[in-house]
Amino acid sequence: MDRGEPRLIPIADIPDYYGQLAQLPQRMVMIGGAGSGKTVAAATLVLGRLRARRDLARGRRSEEPVPVRVNAAGWDGRRDFRQWLTNRLGYDYGVNTRLAQALVDARLILPVIDGLDEMDTVETGVSRARAMLDRLNEGPWRDRPVVVVSRSEVFDQLVRLTGDRGLHGSAAIALHAFDPAQILDHLTERRDRLGDPGPAWSVVLDRIADQPDGPLAKALATPWLLGLAMTTLQHDPRTARRLADCTDEGSVTELLFDAQIRTAVESSKGIDRYEDYTVENVEKWMKSLAVGIERRHGNPDGETAVRLDEVWEIAGSRLCRMLHTVAVTFLLTIGLAVVVDSATTGPDRGIGSSIGGLACAAVVIGFVVQSSDISSRVLTAKRMAWIVPELSAFKRLKLVVGDDRAGAAVGVGALIGGLSGWTLGGLLGVVPGALLGAVVVGLWIGLPAWLNVSTRTQLGLVTNETRLIRHDLESTVVNSLITGFGACLVLPMVVWVSIDGAPARPELFSGELAVMLPTMSIGLIGGLIYGIIRGVVWQRHFVATLVFRVTKAFPGRPALFLDWARRSGLLRVTGAAYQFRHETYHRWLLQKAAGDTKR
Repeated sequence: MDRGEPRLIPIADIPDYYGQLAQLPQRMVMIGGAGSGKTVAAATLVLGRLRARRDLARGRRSEEPVPVRVNAAGWDGRRDFRQWLTNRLGYDYGVNTRLAQALVDARLILPVIDGLDEMDTVETGVSRARAMLDRLNEGPWRDRPVVVVSRSEVFDQLVRLTGDRGLHGSAAIALHAFDPAQILDHLTERRDRLGDPGPAWSVVLDRIADQPDGPLAKALATPWLLGLAMTTLQHDPRTARRLADCTDEGSVTELLFDAQIRTAVESSKGIDRYEDYTVENVEKWMKSLAVGIERRHGNPDGETAVRLDEVWEIAGSRLCRMLHTVAVTFLLTIGLAVVVDSATTGPDRGIGSSIGGLACAAVVIGFVVQSSDISSRVLTAKRMAWIVPELSAFKRLKLVVGDDRAGAAVGVGALIGGLSGWTLGGLLGVVPGALLGAVVVGLWIGLPAWLNVSTRTQLGLVTNETRLIRHDLESTVVNSLITGFGACLVLPMVVWVSIDGAPARPELFSGELAVMLPTMSIGLIGGLIYGIIRGVVWQRHFVATLVFRVTKAFPGRPALFLDWARRSGLLRVTGAAYQFRHETYHRWLLQKAAGDTKR
């Protein structure tokens, strides 16, 4: 990085400092420790630069970039940064895609990229964060204004690993803790803004003024805890005396953490869909979430994030797998029995018996797949998309056609079709059977492969963290319909062509219905089995919600609760995953959960 040591600048002065940067383009890095107020600093910079832009003359204003805060956690480190930024403008701010792309291309967007330190997990190291800096150091972004916000230790690690000093051509500022005078200023400003909040604020203000080196002043030196304190005093003034009486910083933190849930609940009173969000319930749910994340990742200091499609494990992975297996086997058996019965009403039940055998095999296969420990570790919600950024229709088609597995599947389809044609129509049925078999399998494999997108590609599509289960359900339904109805339409054609070519066993078919029912039954069975196997994510999520409604260990509507917790400041979003705002809060919840277990 083309700079010296980071400058220590008060958060309120950051917008002016950025505006006075002499070098062009204006590029800056903001770093700080945990709880130092990095996100607050990013928001302050955006608001300050917007005010400065508003005061410019109209002609000059049209040339000034609009500052926009975006969360870096949603980028996978590989896709085009321009396209990703365009997508974020559309998703976060509702900007039309073409307009957003035009603004980015015209250099009229100043991206304030928050969360560089949140892009990677323990498994990925700092690869995505490094890729982000590489993109910003390459054309065309190396000549554009940009601001990057990161935790100090992560950014220092990036600098040590690469030796290129991070973001090229940038200034750097370090966020520092508040001194007692600044704490008093912030508290006084919030109190005055509220009008007449009562004597509670005076109790805290007086204690900090009397003991500037005391535990309360030291604990509130970080913007995060100071913000928690102000919110707590606003919603629960009774906490003021307890804060003032704390004898160490840990007691202050404990009290504010404990009050955070109470404050969030108070702010949601009177809303029907949150009527069961009591302090007791929310605290229990948050502890369940903390324990579930620790159980899943095994290291609360390293990975504190969970996606909506992973929440089912909080209900107990073994319990959910068992209930899921029982439910799937029961429903699949009933469905297959109905289909088989409808296909075995003819004079010859040979085909029906074959379908019955297939049904039994399907039940066994479904049971094995559903109960497999291996499958439970690789479950992620699936998604479909007609349009994928940076992947043209030709590229997507090329990927489908060039997949060795797709080619092998088409070959197997041709083989099965040929054998079916030979069995039903003799030698003259082999060629048409093989061709139609290849076409059928090609459609089954190709169309879903065209529509479905990988987990990595979902980041480029800007995935909504609250809609993962809905996306997976939609993908399951569409793929099942393609599989089932595709077979229902095409398999009868295979039979008819084979028979018309050289009917080897015409006695099997007494009419058109006798041909259609068995083949359509096979198609329905195939679609049902495929849907059951493919829809494991939403099915286990649904099973978990039923378990939650019985055990009360977590809310029956996990998506609603997680979104509420995010908006209430208890959680934040990293990519498509929910994460505790600070590791210290996660550890605190784990300690409380452990204490409950001992009792």
